[in-house]
Amino acid sequence: MILATEDQSKTGYVHRLQQPDQWIEPVALPPLPAITPKSRFAVVTLGTGDRGRELLEISRPSIQAYAAKVGADYHEITGDPTNPAFVFWDKFRSELFFDHYERIVYVDSDIVIRATAPNLFDLIPADQVAVHDETPFMGLAYAWIWQEFEWLCRSQGYGQIIPRGMFNTGFWVASRQHREAFKPMTRPFQLTHCAEQVHISMRLHQLGFPIWPMTRRIHWQHWNDKAMKLFPQGQFLHFSGITDHAKRLALMRIAAGSARIAQAAPKTPPAAVGMSSPTEDQKTPEKATVGEKKPCGCGKKDRQLTGPKTRPLK
Repeated sequence: MILATEDQSKTGYVHRLQQPDQWIEPVALPPLPAITPKSRFAVVTLGTGDRGRELLEISRPSIQAYAAKVGADYHEITGDPTNPAFVFWDKFRSELFFDHYERIVYVDSDIVIRATAPNLFDLIPADQVAVHDETPFMGLAYAWIWQEFEWLCRSQGYGQIIPRGMFNTGFWVASRQHREAFKPMTRPFQLTHCAEQVHISMRLHQLGFPIWPMTRRIHWQHWNDKAMKLFPQGQFLHFSGITDHAKRLALMRIAAGSARIAQAAPKTPPAAVGMSSPTEDQKTPEKATVGEKKPCGCGKKDRQLTGPKTRPLK
């Protein structure tokens, strides 16, 4: 794991990131309300706080419709944040649903699902965890992500781990046998941009679970396709990395109300939508310069990078 030094940062390949001084204390996750499962599968979403509730008002119909389509129970995690100092703490409550269900599709509340979305319980082998690796789209301006891994490894006593990738944990598919990867931190940790995403990515690597790689034909994200070129092909439309809340709501309303959501067929058959294309799923996004705000896809406030300018990847 690279922790930038003054000399390294001058090369333009590694950014300095001031180590955060705010620490978050883990808190107990509230138990789930009584559940009487009607299916072996569940679709779970999270919409805590005022903003989360606003997002869920838009995305709920499509998520509920998807759950009904694939024969899964639908559940929401709502209410006030359990840990106000770290509002994404409640995302770890999704793991508790494995007490009742064999497999779970988890989606953030800023995801709108097309009616043409495939049945992921059929598409993805039960022994694999389906997630989207964001690493190919980060470029040099996202070196701070690896420093977040360094700090979290230290805080949790994991030693030095070089992860397989940075997985977006706003949308995943997993089975009960994988639940350990989605449990929260057990020790105090530093408040960073993508703490819960870094932790789950690290645990998936540490535990060695096989990964089923989602591509942008399934998990489309706004932050790495701002021109929306792949939007017509995306099935789970994730409006991540948009710090302007009003803009995010507006784009989601357009997506949810678009006739393409309900009627357009995907350009690839459902059984093939997980196949990646180097030109679409492995290219580097537009170049980023230091000082420019670049989101990582977590849906949180962008971090201002500091240091010299960087060169775009060839």
